[in-house]
Amino acid sequence: MHRVPNRIEALRVENDLSRPGVADRLGVSERTVYRWEQGQTSVPDEQKLKLAELFGGVSIPYMMGWSNGDSDNGERAAA
Repeated sequence: MHRVPNRIEALRVENDLSRPGVADRLGVSERTVYRWEQGQTSVPDEQKLKLAELFGGVSIPYMMGWSNGDSDNGERAAA
């Protein structure tokens, strides 16, 4: 299986959040969060929005690894 690179795990760690804590806040299982972090399953759009907010307003393209942050108004969304 090809791993889709994303920054979910790095952002979670950067924000000092545990995987169980993220899972609890989003109402999903810890295994689901792990699968998102590993690129094993797709993150539903509504969960992308919640994750971006949880990670302090990071842009979804940056979080998902679709952008390096230089061309989408920076790595963090404007507040």
